[in-house]
Amino acid sequence: MFNTEVNYINRKQVLHIDDPSYSEDEIDLLKQWSLKVRSNKGSPIVICTNSYTRDWYFEKSLEVEILVIEQGFHPINLSNKSKSDSFSCVYSSPYIHFEGDKHENHSTWGSELLISKIIPEINARDKEIEIHLIGQVGKNAKKALSKFENIFIYGRVDFLENMSILSERSIGIYPRTFDHKRSILKIYSYIGAGLPIVTFDLFDTKVVKDNELGFSVTNCEEFVDKIIELKSNELLYNSYRKKVLKFRAAHTWELLAHKMESQITRL
Repeated sequence: MFNTEVNYINRKQVLHIDDPSYSEDEIDLLKQWSLKVRSNKGSPIVICTNSYTRDWYFEKSLEVEILVIEQGFHPINLSNKSKSDSFSCVYSSPYIHFEGDKHENHSTWGSELLISKIIPEINARDKEIEIHLIGQVGKNAKKALSKFENIFIYGRVDFLENMSILSERSIGIYPRTFDHKRSILKIYSYIGAGLPIVTFDLFDTKVVKDNELGFSVTNCEEFVDKIIELKSNELLYNSYRKKVLKFRAAHTWELLAHKMESQITRL
């Protein structure tokens, strides 16, 4: 996970942990690292992305300062971006795999729920809703999706093109039910692109619920209901979009870097 060796003496040593494993091995490594830093008269500082991680580390009695710096996004100018006339959902993931594909059972890259339940239900209720998929779509996933005419596949793209594609869509969707108890980067990418979000109710996506940036639901039927509701209710859609745009203002990587520097300096 990280190197516990401290090769030079510095008053402050900082670890930025994005995807914690919540394992005892992780805690042991953190304790080893902290001990070495303090033995060199340094100050160990851990930066994580959410309150769950912070509280879990506190419970483990780590002798470190713990700061929370949220996830962010690469800024994009939305004033010159126009939305498509069609109502569209977008899902971005490095891999979008299905039964028989390499990552079919992966907690973040397996897309069984999206392909076997959510997309068919959307099509059954409103075939005019477009579904845009950014990422490497597996062979079997492509085969399963080929029966639908409203699917648009982009493949893997760099982060700039990803943000550009996102910003042209109507809403971002997060069709995963496994909760990693982390702060999910793609949610902040959706926010950076100015998109209201439909997600399952998870700690991973807590920012959506806490800040009213869209809908957090408990089942697939409700997931599709809310997509259709956002399409059919322009006032509701615009209300969520305004909240997203207001929230996004403080979450560019540049602003978060300044926040990190100022908090570390104060310690």
